[in-house]
Amino acid sequence: MLPADFKDRLNQMMGVKFEEIVTRTQDAFSRDSAETARRGLTHSSYTYGLYQKKRSQEIEMRVSAVVECQKLLLSAMRIPFSTTLASELKTLTEAWVTLEWCERSLQSDPDWGLQNDFKMGFREETLQARNMALRKAAIEIDLLVDGLRPLQNNQPSAQVKELDQKFKILLSPDQIKNDFDEWAKQLAPINGQIAVLFLDLDKFKELNTRYTEPKIDQDFLPDAMHLTERLVRFRGEAAKHGGDEYVLTLPNHDATEAMAFAEKLRRNFEQHTFTVAGDEIHITVSIGVALWPLHGSTYDDVLTKASAAKQSAKANRNKVVLTQTSTTDSLPLPQSGLSAHGQRLAQYLNFKSEAADRGESLLRPEQVLSDTKMTEEQLSIAADELRARGWVEAQADGSLVGFRYIQPTIFLFIETDPGLKGWDPRQDAKTVAKAAIEMNAQSLSTREVGKTLSWEPRRLNPAMSWLENRGHANFSSTLGSSPYRFSTMFVTPSTHRLASEA
Repeated sequence: MLPADFKDRLNQMMGVKFEEIVTRTQDAFSRDSAETARRGLTHSSYTYGLYQKKRSQEIEMRVSAVVECQKLLLSAMRIPFSTTLASELKTLTEAWVTLEWCERSLQSDPDWGLQNDFKMGFREETLQARNMALRKAAIEIDLLVDGLRPLQNNQPSAQVKELDQKFKILLSPDQIKNDFDEWAKQLAPINGQIAVLFLDLDKFKELNTRYTEPKIDQDFLPDAMHLTERLVRFRGEAAKHGGDEYVLTLPNHDATEAMAFAEKLRRNFEQHTFTVAGDEIHITVSIGVALWPLHGSTYDDVLTKASAAKQSAKANRNKVVLTQTSTTDSLPLPQSGLSAHGQRLAQYLNFKSEAADRGESLLRPEQVLSDTKMTEEQLSIAADELRARGWVEAQADGSLVGFRYIQPTIFLFIETDPGLKGWDPRQDAKTVAKAAIEMNAQSLSTREVGKTLSWEPRRLNPAMSWLENRGHANFSSTLGSSPYRFSTMFVTPSTHRLASEA
């Protein structure tokens, strides 16, 4: 049973966390609202979508925060294993996102007269976000408590992990593989992911030659392994893999989270000062990232892909490279951090949308499966990736695919249009300026400019915003729910100068 003051200390920590969460979600909502308005997408449905995204983010951040605080308290208070510990921690986690709290958050949202059309769908989305966050937290709590479980047969009370034989700091390769397999069994039913990072110390042979191997073993490698272990603690595990390579496994990490952590790891090595034989030295690392089950069905498969990505990173050194399941040229969004299926679903939904203010009618999974040739499992994983980024809205159900319909949000277009369509707002602005001069009028209808260029609003709006921000033209803002950000463009001498560059 948890100590009496555990809950009090947890509440104190969450009180501080909660203020931070409210501020972060409100700031994100304000930024997204401004970006939506900048692109001329002022229909109330977009505002509803932003509110729903804000609510889902707050739920996920609350759950993540309480699990993080519990981990810190378990360590600080040296809480031993008990058979009721996991259920107690899960109950405390649920207390921060109760059904009653979710319902109150729904009722407190503004009402623009569309409650009957949107409220029910938002309630389902909210409960889905809550359930997904709690399911992920339950897996993390189970893993955390398993780490406290005493071994049977009169073994020491703390769980014994097999460490690397030489340095006794990071885990052995066999141990990390066994733990990976155990995580995979637990995460498979909820379509979870495990990130594998393959880290290689840059120019390590030169360091070895300069100081000799015994000196490197004594002064350098323990410090490097301690740095790695401190960063990966509470996230996953790390093992020594050869003299200058380490493997890290991170359960419940998607591509975006894994790449962010890998970048953090790379920066820490780059900025850390090591001492060898009294000399201060700096060293960089190259890291390859792969994901289970997106890049392989077994630990060895994923490790091989991560190793190949690491080799690619080594070509330039001090770099992080994410594994791609096929060649970069064949992927629509190679820099997005999405899996290949996630990229193809984003491409499919993008091209299904006809204009920024009007997306394709709700798409059912049967149509998406038929058009994309994905399997139900592949579509489910791809949809989860896009939904986590706020790029789609999906009405959940109990099917293998996981939704009854899917629909792109404005954020899909904002993030993917340049990559998919090759649009350059700066160059487009010059084209708009030239077209405006050729139309030979001092004031022009924005819609008329778009018609002349045969451009849809979501291409025209960024170009005109660039003209306004750089002072190359004047505009009057549009009102209501027009897809165009501006209603009228006024030509200035600066417009003429810019047009001459086109």
